[in-house]
Amino acid sequence: MTLFVRVEPIGKKMNRLLIESNGIFIGEYEKSQQADIDRKIEEINAAETTLLSIYEKHGVFHVRWDGKARKKSIRD
Repeated sequence: MTLFVRVEPIGKKMNRLLIESNGIFIGEYEKSQQADIDRKIEEINAAETTLLSIYEKHGVFHVRWDGKARKKSIRD
């Protein structure tokens, strides 16, 4: 199964990365500047199994950077 990432502008510099599987919206990845989009799409593809598992168990999710913990967190 392959994830599809739709890039949606949300301002002059920022974009939302919306993740779909088989045409179904399953989650959103970190808000990103244009220069970071390709790298973050690679991160999404590398985490495909994990993201699909989270969606199956908890539904739509949001991946964000947790600055205090210095790691990504997944929220449902």
